[in-house]
Amino acid sequence: TLGLLGMYILIWLGFFIYVDYRIFQRKKEIEKVFPDYLQLVAANINAGMPVDKSLWFAIRPRFGILAKEMEEVAKATMVGKKLETSLIAFSKKYDSLTIERALNLLLEGMESGSEIGDLLSRVATNMRETEIIKKEMAANVTTYVIFILFATIGVAPFLFGLTTELIVIM
Repeated sequence: TLGLLGMYILIWLGFFIYVDYRIFQRKKEIEKVFPDYLQLVAANINAGMPVDKSLWFAIRPRFGILAKEMEEVAKATMVGKKLETSLIAFSKKYDSLTIERALNLLLEGMESGSEIGDLLSRVATNMRETEIIKKEMAANVTTYVIFILFATIGVAPFLFGLTTELIVIM
């Protein structure tokens, strides 16, 4: 019975890890195309569309999961829900700090009456630059890890052998 209980716990743990991994992958896929979507929304707003219509008309099939989610947001606003409520619900759904910050900036820009198209364009550019910086940091860390592994696995045994021989010679 203990083995059966352990197997049951292991299966549940594997299931939760799988679900958590899928959620993470979905969030990363949305974050990857979100700047492009914001750029299209900004272009629509600069062309004279209202915000809710520009969110709807910026949806493209190439955005994948984001397109489906933004369709749900647009449909909710067409049914009568407030745009702010729908966008906040979307940002909370994926627990992404970058999406939440971008949508909060959009909502604050709408409240203050600022130039939303320019704001969204800057946010999209900033998100792309942040992603590039993250990739550069990951590459630098990987380089350091490779150097340290080479030093510990390749060079250290050679130096230990050399010092042993030097002790024998002395």
